Amino acid sequence: LPADMKVTQKSFNFARKFNLPFYFVSAADGTNVVKLFNDAIELAIAYKQNSGDFMDEVMRELESFDLQKKSEDFSETENCPEEKPPSA
Repeated sequence: LPADMKVTQKSFNFARKFNLPFYFVSAADGTNVVKLFNDAIELAIAYKQNSGDFMDEVMRELESFDLQKKSEDFSETENCPEEKPPSA
């Protein structure tokens, strides 16, 4: 936490503008560092799962297509027996 406690009374526009949680953290003693990262990860997951953003939808489709392709490729290799090398 800041050595000057007056800073805790300050308003920080970035967090308020984007409706984000705001934490006072200390790298020196670790205060709130883990909580900040845990909350950031939870918010990122929630955003990704519920995003209506066009580019996010495109990326989900591409990821889905890539997973389907990998699954098809895997199925093809299972169905094709490996060739045995000729005996010497």
